[in-house]
Amino acid sequence: MAKAQAIAEAKAKLAAAQKAKREADIKAAQTRAQAQASISVPGVSQTPRLQLPGASPLVGAAGTTGGTASSAAPGVITQLNDAAPVANSTAQAPAPTSAAPLNTLERYIQERNLSFNSAVLGPLNTAVFKTDRGFVVVSVGQNIPDTNINVREVSASSATLALDNTAKTLQLDKR
Repeated sequence: MAKAQAIAEAKAKLAAAQKAKREADIKAAQTRAQAQASISVPGVSQTPRLQLPGASPLVGAAGTTGGTASSAAPGVITQLNDAAPVANSTAQAPAPTSAAPLNTLERYIQERNLSFNSAVLGPLNTAVFKTDRGFVVVSVGQNIPDTNINVREVSASSATLALDNTAKTLQLDKR
């Protein structure tokens, strides 16, 4: 009987050790994926301040004010030196002509001329957005800098943005 109990205890210890090893391996893989998601672009000087004037839900993503990513996430945005404003994108639907007000997410997209420019697909899908202030690179699950707008999903042809209970899918701008 004591031998069977010792075997059962050894099996339980082995199962617990294997579980801990799997969890450590998963955490290490997630850390590597986040590190690989960091993007280094030559000629990048600063992060843009993408704040919608007068709209409090968009102020200070994760409590930041200077356009820097939080310490838990890799740097994910870039603005090219001397980036000239871009023309209004046709990727979004035109503003409604009725008196219906735009929600905060749609207003931000319209005011910043935000369009989905390209995607990097892999373990951590990443979207490249074109704005009137340059390009912004954001991974799935992260916020557009200086906003609370979250990149919910990225595919080869579309990117879904979310703010509070509102979601908006932008199609790839094929220009």
